[in-house]
Amino acid sequence: MGNSCISAQKVRVEEELEAYPTESVDLTCQFIDGAGRTKLTQVSWIWEPTEGQRDNIAVYHPSYGQSFPNLAFKERVVFLNNSLENPSIRISQLRMSDAGRYTCEYATYPSGNEQGTTTLIMLAKPKNSAKVVTVQAGTRSVVVAQCEAAEGKPAATIKWLASVGGNHSTSTTSGPDGHGDGPQRVPTGSHRHG
Repeated sequence: MGNSCISAQKVRVEEELEAYPTESVDLTCQFIDGAGRTKLTQVSWIWEPTEGQRDNIAVYHPSYGQSFPNLAFKERVVFLNNSLENPSIRISQLRMSDAGRYTCEYATYPSGNEQGTTTLIMLAKPKNSAKVVTVQAGTRSVVVAQCEAAEGKPAATIKWLASVGGNHSTSTTSGPDGHGDGPQRVPTGSHRHG
């Protein structure tokens, strides 16, 4: 059997966060160095969208200050502290497109780069609506209830709670990208009245 070496995680971040559009989120990052032998040079926050290229969104250097190289984040991201040991950031006015992996990466000496990654999951509250619809059932007109929960992420779950009996059916429609983050519909839940 071979020996395996497990190094302690030096960069502490949250593994996963969830947020809604227009909200703010704090991405925490902290460098842990028990022996105090590591020299911190600079820290970068790197964003890797769900589909796309990695890109620096925030850089902090103790002598040169702060930099926000990505225009999409420039006015929306701030460092919470002017500190290499705790370079947590806040992203404001979140967008669905902000979903992805955020890596807090330190340039250090003598060990080289150290990093920790947080996955940001963007959620969307469904737009709910309900209405009464008349449909043809053979030669008869039947009144049914139609409930819709659109644009939810994750997809909404609709439950029918009715004491009138009858049948119900549900269906789900995915968004244009096929990932289920577009309109989510549960179009018909029919309950016969009368």
